[in-house]
Amino acid sequence: MKLTLVSSQARRPDDDDGRVKELNLSIALLKAWLDAQPGAARPAATSLVYPRLILGEVRFAAGAAAQVLATEPDVVGLSCWIWDTDAMLHLAAELKAA
Repeated sequence: MKLTLVSSQARRPDDDDGRVKELNLSIALLKAWLDAQPGAARPAATSLVYPRLILGEVRFAAGAAAQVLATEPDVVGLSCWIWDTDAMLHLAAELKAA
């Protein structure tokens, strides 16, 4: 099973250097725990994806769903905050439709 964990990466609209500025500890710690599990309990691969969230508009930049699907996941986990729930629900609908 290939698992992809997704968390929003909030950036100002003028900040476009492509670097991850913050690490979402909840998905990073979950990945670390999963990677430490023995044998069958461990997913074959666990990926972390941080699509760009446009602040002020609370939406993901174009290509967010493609960024997640590029990991070829069997299961996707979405980590959201109260302020990015709508963007995550929209992303979930895009992934479901793909």
